[in-house]
Amino acid sequence: MRQYFPNIIKNDIEICSFRQNLIYQIIGTLVYVVAFYFLFLKPRIVSFEGIGFFATIASLKLAERLYMVKMILDLIFAVVRKVPVRSTLCPYDVVVAGLGTFVTLLFEPCGTFIPPYIGKFIVTGLLFGVVLQIIALSSLNLSFSVIPADRGIKSKGFYRFVRHPLYACYLVSISCYLLLNLSLFNFCIFCLWILFEVLRIFNEERLLSENPDYVEYKKAVKYRIIPGIF
Repeated sequence: MRQYFPNIIKNDIEICSFRQNLIYQIIGTLVYVVAFYFLFLKPRIVSFEGIGFFATIASLKLAERLYMVKMILDLIFAVVRKVPVRSTLCPYDVVVAGLGTFVTLLFEPCGTFIPPYIGKFIVTGLLFGVVLQIIALSSLNLSFSVIPADRGIKSKGFYRFVRHPLYACYLVSISCYLLLNLSLFNFCIFCLWILFEVLRIFNEERLLSENPDYVEYKKAVKYRIIPGIF
């Protein structure tokens, strides 16, 4: 895509000044405040009303509370995160990161009729995915970012197994949500999310590969999200 839009999509990786980082912090915080509003005051992703009768209310409420903990951690790390060594100002990278983060807000709860024993298994997967998100986010901690940025290379915890463990955790929970609210519209949103997440990963790795430590890390950890596949 970059070769077709040379004036819009370009490699704008540069060392960040204090002023640029302050701007990124303010924008990042505002973005997450807005996301928090839509997620919890106008629930979409974590709205479990349409899931149906097969899952226990306790499980659904637990998943909702866990997701709230995850979003609070997002907000905290967006404010106190490290100053990046380098970041991108490329509009393409910013748009892809934004869409990859927020396109799932378009999901519509509809409820899928599933046998109770299968439904409980999927809800368990949803809970498991959210717990993994919290653990992966805690591993990333002060290096958290929406827009591609180099805030230090992580290689411990889940990062020993895949290069983007937080996205892998998203895949688990969002796939379970889709199964619980299966519709053509939600499936199309899911496919769009997959597309933007893949593009987002490529953009992040392009920037991080400017760091020799990340090049060595890629040699040690071969897979991005799914071991043995991608």
